[in-house]
Amino acid sequence: MFDVDTTVFLLLAIGAFLSALLSGVAGMGGGLIYLPFLAASIGVRKAIPFLAVLLLVANIARAFFSRRELKWNVAGRLTIGAIPGALIGAFLYTALSANFIARAVGVFLLLNVFFALARIPWPRKTSLKQFPYVGVVAGFLSAVVGGAGPMMTPFFLRLGIVKGAFLSTEAVAAASMHIVKIPIYSQARLLTLDDIMLALPLSGMMILGTWVGKLFVNRMNEALFRTIVTILLGLIGLRFLILGSG
Repeated sequence: MFDVDTTVFLLLAIGAFLSALLSGVAGMGGGLIYLPFLAASIGVRKAIPFLAVLLLVANIARAFFSRRELKWNVAGRLTIGAIPGALIGAFLYTALSANFIARAVGVFLLLNVFFALARIPWPRKTSLKQFPYVGVVAGFLSAVVGGAGPMMTPFFLRLGIVKGAFLSTEAVAAASMHIVKIPIYSQARLLTLDDIMLALPLSGMMILGTWVGKLFVNRMNEALFRTIVTILLGLIGLRFLILGSG
């Protein structure tokens, strides 16, 4: 198991809670915000597989807490594409170097920040027929850079799927990605049983953060939270792009 002292573990636990809280309110970015905590503790290459375990638990919790608003027709179409996309991405991930992964994460985050700040109206049109293809791209990105929430969000918003419906529907598709990634990471020894045992208490903090986020999602200023998440993602993107795995 990782030799994590009490102070580092507490920081990881607090980071897990806050990332799940942000994701639960803003509907995106929580896992990516947590990446620097993991990268500093266990290394970039193992951070994304480790994150997959945590996000699997967090997304199952999100789907459960907002289950009454879940749009199964949208979730099903996303999942059809997300599973093969995640499989391809996970197999590719096992062959990538830590520096390449870190810089890919940086580029991905900065591109999302650019689109958010530029307010580029994309996608111009959205229909349910697009969602399997959205799922393929999202699954691939999730496996390689750790998350695809910022990329999927505009498609949900264009269909008018917001708040609890968005959180639960996106969570089902995300959980399907993590389920298929984890065995591939494990086979490549990027994720071990010891890692999973370390992830369990952190998963509990993610569930707590998700629950608190659900309580406040209809009361908080969603635009403010999205702005905070965008700023954090930009800073994290610069960190990974400039420093790589260092």
